[in-house]
Amino acid sequence: MVGGGRKFNGSLTANNEASDSDGGGGSTVRANSESQDLCSSLSKRLANSSYECMICCDKVRTRHAIWHCDKCWAIFHIGCVQKWVKSSAGDQSARWRCPGCQHERAAAPSHYVCFCGASLDPEPARGNTPHSCGQICGRNRGPHCVHACPLPCHPGPCPPCAAMAPEQWCFCGRQSHQPRCGADYDPVTCIQSCDAVCGEMLGCGRHACEQSCHAGLCQPCPHEEQQQCYCGQHTRMARCGDGQAMQTFVTRVVDGNKITAEETGYYDCGTICGEELGCGIHTCERSCHPHPHAGIVHGNCPLDPAVVKACHCQKKLASELGSPRRKCTDAVPSCGQQCERRLAGCLHTCKETCHAGPCPPCEIKISATCGCGSTKFQIECHKARGSELQCEKVCSKMRVCKRHQCSVRCCPSDHTDMSGVVVPSERIAPGVTDPHQCMLICGRKLRCKNHQCGELCHRGACPPCRSATFDELACSCGRTRLYPPIACGTALPPCHFPCQRTRECGHYSLITHECHPDSTPCPSCPVLVTAQCMCGGKEMKNIPCYRSHAASCGSICNKLLPCGGHRCQRSCHRADEPCLRGQPCKQVCKKPRKACGHPCSLACHSPAMCDESKPCDALVTMTCSCERMTAQQVCGATTATVRSPGLTRIACNEVCKIAERNR
Repeated sequence: MVGGGRKFNGSLTANNEASDSDGGGGSTVRANSESQDLCSSLSKRLANSSYECMICCDKVRTRHAIWHCDKCWAIFHIGCVQKWVKSSAGDQSARWRCPGCQHERAAAPSHYVCFCGASLDPEPARGNTPHSCGQICGRNRGPHCVHACPLPCHPGPCPPCAAMAPEQWCFCGRQSHQPRCGADYDPVTCIQSCDAVCGEMLGCGRHACEQSCHAGLCQPCPHEEQQQCYCGQHTRMARCGDGQAMQTFVTRVVDGNKITAEETGYYDCGTICGEELGCGIHTCERSCHPHPHAGIVHGNCPLDPAVVKACHCQKKLASELGSPRRKCTDAVPSCGQQCERRLAGCLHTCKETCHAGPCPPCEIKISATCGCGSTKFQIECHKARGSELQCEKVCSKMRVCKRHQCSVRCCPSDHTDMSGVVVPSERIAPGVTDPHQCMLICGRKLRCKNHQCGELCHRGACPPCRSATFDELACSCGRTRLYPPIACGTALPPCHFPCQRTRECGHYSLITHECHPDSTPCPSCPVLVTAQCMCGGKEMKNIPCYRSHAASCGSICNKLLPCGGHRCQRSCHRADEPCLRGQPCKQVCKKPRKACGHPCSLACHSPAMCDESKPCDALVTMTCSCERMTAQQVCGATTATVRSPGLTRIACNEVCKIAERNR
């Protein structure tokens, strides 16, 4: 957005995309029209000083020094932009963003220049657009456009180039066309295909390309052919051009006669050649190979006396040993001395007597250390090279993650030199991965609480979750939302708009509350209503709506309980709710005892009879015969000990006698 509330470059982007798709002049005309509209709008607003700086919201006047963005074409006071850069970037070397389009920039504006950049501190002139130098714009209108903008120095984007680009040929070079120049013109991507068959000779040298005119190299030949090997004994089906074609002479038996003909071979079948060598006795032991000449000896015998003149170890000539070789079948003599040829893979020499064939493996005992360097072994030289020695020591060190123990037998993490000093593995092989690197998966919960860490076990905090959702996240009312992509675990910020839900009771309250998730219920409805009490006996007024289903009149229920001897003492409750709620009656029995007539003090035990085997705990008031003294005593009557009325008297004392005498 720029000053005045106009959004720039929104429709221009759409038109550029349209020009790529249709490739015609209609989209260019639309882009040209909108560019001119934007240019004329900015020029008009600058001329009448109605354009506002987006930073300070003040008018941009003719005498003000300005800076304009070449991405969104917004115009600002240069002083405002310099303050913006200083407050947002802080450091002069830091990058900053345009206030209008957020395009990241490196250099801060330092000079007041015209729109085309040709003049420094342009002076206003009559008839020219403010902040314009009045000269031809001349700005480049595309990376490959060679035509400069012909308009006078102006704000906003330059109109698309309407000239024609240089003539271009199709991929195969048979037809030409001339595209339109402009910001979207590219001499590489604008090349078009003539749709004719390519016809270029393929790499096989026998077939031509059958694709339509295309870019780049032709595809490999799609045809298949039957190819024979160099010795002519095997064939295969392969794509045309595969293998290495070489001329070879193949001898075949036809009607009992050997016929040698020149043919083409393409591959090595792996069969041993087996043809006779020049000696006529031995055969070729090479793998399938081409025979470049016909009627010529296949090759010299490797045991020819002219080639092998000495013993096996090459220390003495055969003539010196008294066994001169005259033909290839003569045995190669042995000098009887120690072979002493260098063994493969080590610096030792062969200790065997001069012999034919390869030397045996080195069996000299050497001292070798295990992988961790804590144990030394005496082992044959060739075995030390072919295997890694391991001791039985189990590593007790912690891995790099500091959560798991190594527990590897003969761990190569640290090595011990000859003097017993431990040398870290990093000094022996710099750059090699530490053997103590934990190879287990971390598996801890990430901060999103939805996924687990999939990296190798590590120290410190796990990295943030890399998962993202591409679904829009919105609150219940839909006025607070996050647009994709949304990082996993991102919570929707609180919505401060009023809740739009309709209460189940249908009441409307003047007291509003903020929007909340569906899992959180709306506050209770405070509207005062008239409701029946739970027992249905009274109509209660001025009851809050949220308590209307549990309104109580406060009166005692007084319904007969299932025991048949008591009534419900609970206050008003629902008629469909049992008085005892599934529990037995716990009121006092109060039935008269047969032994003494006092009420039973046990809990309700209906319909069972009262248990009078226990003493009665009722208090009995006893008086003397003159009824002057009184005392209380536990009744204690049981079925076995019935209390007689005479026991309720206590004896008079001397005071009673004096009172009786003075009466």
